[in-house]
Amino acid sequence: MESNIRFRNHFSMVLPNLKGILWIVFMAFLGAVTEENPDEVLQSILMWITLIILLVVYQIIIWAKTWIFIGEQSIVIERNTLVSRRKNTIGIANISNINLEQNLMAMLFGTCKLKLDTNSLSTAESTDVTIVLKKAKAEQVKRLLLKRIEGGAESVSDTATVSAEMEKDQVYRPMKDDDSLRIGGKDIVLHGLYSSRFLYTVFVPLFILFEIISEFAGEVDFEAVIDEVGTITAETIGLGVLVIILIIAWALLAMIISLVRNAVRYWDFVIERQNNKLVLNYGLTKKVNYSIPIDKIQAVVLKQTFFARLCKRYMVEVVNVGMNDDQKEAQSFLLPYGKKSDLKEQLQQLLPEFAEYLDMETQRQPKTIWLVWLWPVLVYAFIAIAILGTVIEFIPGFLGIVSGGVGVISIAFLLTQVAGYFTQGTCFANHVLFVVNGSFSRKYVFIKYDNIQYVSLKQNFIAKRFDIQRGTVHLLASSQNQVQEIPYFRGEQEKILQSRLSVMGNIRCD
Repeated sequence: MESNIRFRNHFSMVLPNLKGILWIVFMAFLGAVTEENPDEVLQSILMWITLIILLVVYQIIIWAKTWIFIGEQSIVIERNTLVSRRKNTIGIANISNINLEQNLMAMLFGTCKLKLDTNSLSTAESTDVTIVLKKAKAEQVKRLLLKRIEGGAESVSDTATVSAEMEKDQVYRPMKDDDSLRIGGKDIVLHGLYSSRFLYTVFVPLFILFEIISEFAGEVDFEAVIDEVGTITAETIGLGVLVIILIIAWALLAMIISLVRNAVRYWDFVIERQNNKLVLNYGLTKKVNYSIPIDKIQAVVLKQTFFARLCKRYMVEVVNVGMNDDQKEAQSFLLPYGKKSDLKEQLQQLLPEFAEYLDMETQRQPKTIWLVWLWPVLVYAFIAIAILGTVIEFIPGFLGIVSGGVGVISIAFLLTQVAGYFTQGTCFANHVLFVVNGSFSRKYVFIKYDNIQYVSLKQNFIAKRFDIQRGTVHLLASSQNQVQEIPYFRGEQEKILQSRLSVMGNIRCD
């Protein structure tokens, strides 16, 4: 029985490829219309219409000559046109994630984007594959690939089934309510609230508004403006309170937009544990189906914004091979913000391999860290004094503004260091490296030693004198999660770390 499947992408894949080209042609077409001579206008229009037709025909030829072959051990994407021939082969065993996405245009055509992420980070852009098929067909191909990745004995017979089903639309069985975890709308809204960046939505606009007022304060007669408007309110509350009201309104608007965006994006969020993988479904305007193999999970991450930390709420993410290559995937989470006890119970159902580690405690950085931090403080002080000296010498009129800015930055720097000392810590447990990083926000990372590629340890001359060091853990993951920081720890704990690692000698000292 034939074990290979051969098919093309859905024809709708041609449209996104034409979008950028047609926009350029459209702008050129507008330029041609502005010609004064009617004959030249007609010639330009005919030329651009011909060019559009040629471009469309070229994209259709590329689509027609691009074939996808799924074999027992590999996926081959072959393009054989008159001008070029390309053939990419990807081992099925190297596929780490198989995800489905469906935006509004795909819903209109009834298609679905099948995204295959590979284990390789360095070649992710050239080896990750996107296939566009009818929704039912994409789900059937996904089922076949998952079985072949798992090495199932039914892979050949399943090929015949999928080959037959590729000719008709059969809907894949949805998740059942009794074997899945459904995140309600209330939890999604609260997740948007806890994940909002208050500093960005309030203080940044406040700073911009302050700069605008400072710029025009000497040119605008605010008393005349108040008299012209004639409002008792403006005269009573004053300009400062008006600014505060404006900032609060801005913050509320930004928060509402963020909440709506989160609610739309994570609409009907459902997650299920299926044997050796996690399956996530969510989305209203863009429907997403993610499959995360358990053996590809490199680490589990708990995050807290400053507001979530005050409210003692946490969100859960996973770091796994192949996923999070683009920004949209990087924004995804495993479990939304909630109480730690609730998250532990949910992880016990979905990911019991890591649930037990949530109760672990870290050891705070050694107190000698303050002496190590003395060096960057001295460097900062030297730069600040140099800036103030330059201002006094050349632009003394700006001394007040610059001094205020240096003062604010100095206070922020000091508060960040203090908050970092009370936040960061490390725990070298038997099976997991547990690190906590951050200052006002906080990030917990649980990494199994078997998943560590290598550890790099660093010391400056002061840290070396007091025998403390910090490091970085390197994982096989996306660029955003590939490197995880280890806060400062005592030198004698290096032997504990090395003894925990499954491969000896993969510690580098810089």
